[in-house]
Amino acid sequence: TFTATLSNASAQNVIVNFFFFLSATGSGTDYSASASSVLITAGNTTGAITVTAAQDAFDENDETVIVDISSVTNAIESGVQQQTTTITDDDATPTVTFITASQASAGETGTVVATLQLSAVSSLDVDIPFTINGASTATDPADYTITASPVTIPAGSTSTTITVTIAND
Repeated sequence: TFTATLSNASAQNVIVNFFFFLSATGSGTDYSASASSVLITAGNTTGAITVTAAQDAFDENDETVIVDISSVTNAIESGVQQQTTTITDDDATPTVTFITASQASAGETGTVVATLQLSAVSSLDVDIPFTINGASTATDPADYTITASPVTIPAGSTSTTITVTIAND
């Protein structure tokens, strides 16, 4: 809740208009505001608007909404003109798994593609570092070449691949 407060009650109705600055995606997506202005009726000293965070299923950074008094009718602006609230992301960070536990290549040439899958869509790029198990008997690049680590699952996507190309030796 954002409250506009008059220093003294006015004999006239006072209108306070608000402007929203945001790192959030926008009204109707990450938050909603009850109004863009408030009427403080004659004889009263306060009026309020409410900003409500919208629930979504996306892992994302915390976002801010800044409410600024943009203009006032029948009163003069003074004091604090801006308030900030943070929309705290409450969605779990997605987990990543291989689609299959292992794959085999038939012969000494070819390509093996391993797919990595997120448990949920993220609004952030997800970087996934990986290493080759020390027990591996194949050596890079004599026996194979592999996608460079880390691989990235772009924001809004749920999968990416690691490609292993078997060398013909």
